[in-house]
Amino acid sequence: MTIALLISVALLAGIFAGLTGAGGGLILVPLLVFMGYSALESVATSNIAVMISAISATVMNSRDHDLPWRRILLLALPALILAPVGAIIASRTPEIALLIAFCALNIVNIYLLGKRSRLADTTDATDVGNVATKVVAVGGSGGLLAGLFGVGGGLVMVPLQVQWLATPIQAAARISLAVIIFSSIGAIFGHGVAGDNALFWTTGLILGIGGVVGAPIGARILSRISQRTSTIIFQLTLVAVTISLLVKIFTH
Repeated sequence: MTIALLISVALLAGIFAGLTGAGGGLILVPLLVFMGYSALESVATSNIAVMISAISATVMNSRDHDLPWRRILLLALPALILAPVGAIIASRTPEIALLIAFCALNIVNIYLLGKRSRLADTTDATDVGNVATKVVAVGGSGGLLAGLFGVGGGLVMVPLQVQWLATPIQAAARISLAVIIFSSIGAIFGHGVAGDNALFWTTGLILGIGGVVGAPIGARILSRISQRTSTIIFQLTLVAVTISLLVKIFTH
């Protein structure tokens, strides 16, 4: 695997993530699979890149906004606990099953992207129990997804925060990015404990740094198009990625 190819992939993923306002592992994992890494290696290594991107974004957010660190840490605790569990489960899951499950996650996220777009225009909240239960569900879902699939889980945590914790969507996105730092660390720790040798640190670091460089480029493009357009672009990309992965699975 050449450094030039990795840098190109990293920049592409970063630009796309910035353009759509999402992305992360949902783009990196399929790209790594198509580059020849196994499903488990792709999932594990993606967490390194996602962690770097989340740290960079959170540092920038902390300069421009007053982040609610108490809320972040409360969400991060269940994420830290469940991320290693997800990573260990992933390390013991057959490759085909892991890829099929990832495709299923993409299908769910196609729906969640549309829901997230609609939530931007509403402040409705749904009462589903006590606050502690909601916090565990929101943070735990992000952690479990990070461990299982190498994704940050923002597409799940954002709408849950909006609907369950009455959080404005912009604040929910910033909080999710900060929580992703912890869920990614937990997932990396889980793969280390599992001893699955799936973490490729050089690859992950290059992808992470490239993503940090590429994301602002995509963000500038995003500022010139509508939220609906960016959502449609990402949904169509997820459809294409899912179909490509399924073809790879059943023709391998």
